[in-house]
Amino acid sequence: MELSPVCTEAVQAAESYTSFYQQEIQRSCVTVKVMLNASSTGLVGPQPEDIRPEGIMEKTKNPLWQPWSRPESVICFGKEPDMSKKMLVVSAHGADWCTRAGGTILKYVNAGWEVTVYALTFGEHGESGAYWKDHWGTNVEEVKHCRKTEAQAAAAFMGVKRIEFFDYGDYPLDMGTSRVQDLICRIMDLRPDVILTHWIDDPFNMDHEITGKAVVRAVSACGMRGAIPDTDPHFIPDIFFFETTMPHSEFNHFEIDTYLDIGDVFEKKIQAVKLFAAQPQLVEYYTRCAKNRGVQANDWSRGRRSIQYAEGFKRYVPYLGDCLPVSSLEERFIKEDGYV
Repeated sequence: MELSPVCTEAVQAAESYTSFYQQEIQRSCVTVKVMLNASSTGLVGPQPEDIRPEGIMEKTKNPLWQPWSRPESVICFGKEPDMSKKMLVVSAHGADWCTRAGGTILKYVNAGWEVTVYALTFGEHGESGAYWKDHWGTNVEEVKHCRKTEAQAAAAFMGVKRIEFFDYGDYPLDMGTSRVQDLICRIMDLRPDVILTHWIDDPFNMDHEITGKAVVRAVSACGMRGAIPDTDPHFIPDIFFFETTMPHSEFNHFEIDTYLDIGDVFEKKIQAVKLFAAQPQLVEYYTRCAKNRGVQANDWSRGRRSIQYAEGFKRYVPYLGDCLPVSSLEERFIKEDGYV
């Protein structure tokens, strides 16, 4: 019986898979990587150009399983810049995005991602103490101008595509229904692949907690058809919460499940943080924080890699994909233990 073209392609694809796996078994090359979510040079899984059976992607446009491919929701850095991906960072104040996630932002900018920052406030009241002290008699508008200039300079220095200021006012920040609705519209318009924002439990800085909860509310609505009439929904599972004001999990339940090694971009991050002159204490504090997270990340690598500086995140929802989110920490191979 003559097979249809579709069946013929399927058989040819299966034969290619079989041949491919036989070669792999003969080579007995096994790689083990630790559960760190991203490094600057890694690919999850072998590189397609090295192991892909010739022509198989043309024959099977939508195979059930591609062992060499990365699931779309695994965030990692390939060798080629990915200009199609978008990251959104929602920050309560003008400097939060840089101090808490500056290293991660730099890594994604370097990887070709388009990064946008939403600053809900300038931090003119509760985040500008040094400026108020050194400029006795100043007014709120002058402080806003100062903080805006600092944030714009840092964003330009880091390669952020754009930073938008909502000017909602801080201490206290109010995120009522109308403002959440505005955030929904902005997110739906941008349609980011990843969102970074504040953890939803931060008693030492309620502006941060309010921001995180507002983002969760907005993203929940974005995933529902009908949230905005005649607009396709946009589901965003990859939300990562960054550092709280007091980095102690027993206090605020901020239990990190994702570490990023930022050693290669740390100095540039600190240069950017220094641009926030109204908060001179940030440099020392977030240097110490990055070192602390680096120690923790280094422990998780079990000595396979010397990690000096890291940033920690907590996922919004568990990972869901077609294969496991294997770490891109390239240095941990069974080869190092003498097995291959």
